Amino acid sequence: MIAARPALSRRLRMMGAAISIGAASMLSSAPAFARGPDGIADIAEKVIDAVVNGAGSNAAKAGEFVYHRIDQNVVDGAVNGAGIAAGATGGGLSKMQTGKVQQYGVLMFAGAAILTGILVAVLTT
Repeated sequence: MIAARPALSRRLRMMGAAISIGAASMLSSAPAFARGPDGIADIAEKVIDAVVNGAGSNAAKAGEFVYHRIDQNVVDGAVNGAGIAAGATGGGLSKMQTGKVQQYGVLMFAGAAILTGILVAVLTT
């Protein structure tokens, strides 16, 4: 299927807008070109430098936002939370380490029994 082309009037409007923008650019830069190389340097100094400075300023602001809002709150919060959870789990499990082999055997048997019960429950449903 062939894609529908924009209506002729729409294409003409778009073409007219492009020509108008180009003409406005040429007319606004004509005085600078009339002054010769110094006028062109003025365009580079004022317009291009302003665009580059604005882009750099916005990039710095975006970097600050990412650092303060996302890195400090989200990433560091997740890492700190994982550390607290690991410490609490280790503290709780360390109480189970008595050095008695019989207790370790009972815990392994209990874990195997629980896993078997879960497996049977999943397979029978």
